[in-house]
Amino acid sequence: MNGRLSKPRIVCIALIILGYYLAIIANLCIMQIIQGDFFLSLRHMQTLTTITIPPARGSIYDRNGEPLALNREAKSACIVPATVRQREALEQLLQDEAPAAYERFMANRTARFLYVKRHMTPEEEARLSEKNTGDIFFITEPIRWYVSPSLCSTLGITNTDHQGTAGLELLYNDDLAGTPATYLLSRTGARGRTIARTVIKEGSAGKSLQTTIDTTLQEIAFEELS
Repeated sequence: MNGRLSKPRIVCIALIILGYYLAIIANLCIMQIIQGDFFLSLRHMQTLTTITIPPARGSIYDRNGEPLALNREAKSACIVPATVRQREALEQLLQDEAPAAYERFMANRTARFLYVKRHMTPEEEARLSEKNTGDIFFITEPIRWYVSPSLCSTLGITNTDHQGTAGLELLYNDDLAGTPATYLLSRTGARGRTIARTVIKEGSAGKSLQTTIDTTLQEIAFEELS
């Protein structure tokens, strides 16, 4: 005995190592070739969709720096029809709480994004959150808030996509609107009940606008004419 391994023992160890590597290669082949479609579908289930959210519009001020048009946050409810997990429960929820969204959902079952309700009241958000089975997610969007009703005809208004459609809001929309941000939505957690939001493209808020409007004089004139 000189402490060296015998030839049969060396061959046995080599065969064990070879078998180990062959098992690894076989498992990789099964995962990539045989079960490739399964893992691809699982990846798509985890990655839901990309969404674009408008930024806060630039504020509008009068000649004295008093605010005329500002922003506040509102919650919107959304779904990704193509990745719905509990379809029957979701259909019932939509029928009860959002009939219009139910019709859109039934007509677009493979869509990658669909609004359920936009700019909800706290009560609407609470009802949907209570009944949510995990397929509805919520995003925060900015909406416009006008300080003085007497200036509505001059300031104009924005639509649900936060774009100006009349008055100064439309005339200066390119400056006020800013640049929207793009996000990737994905499921996280053991059961995929949590929605994570990853920034793909950064957005930027709109530029503020100072006008020559005198709010006090405008309100006096409005009261006199009303």
